Amino acid sequence: MIANIWPETLHIEETLSTLRFGTRMMRVSNEAIVNVQLDSNLLVKKYEKEVKELKQELAMHDTLANRGRI
Repeated sequence: MIANIWPETLHIEETLSTLRFGTRMMRVSNEAIVNVQLDSNLLVKKYEKEVKELKQELAMHDTLANRGRI
């Protein structure tokens, strides 16, 4: 933020108001985030891969627990 102030007494009220506003704005915090547009085809592929990996993990767990395929 840029605050313009005037050293003349004619503009003292406006200058003080601007300085108070600038002080309040110094306390404001914000975080920038990137807007991501997701491609539905890529999401489907990602989820298919995740399902495949989870099925493999479950099969490994069943094997280690001495359970056969049900």
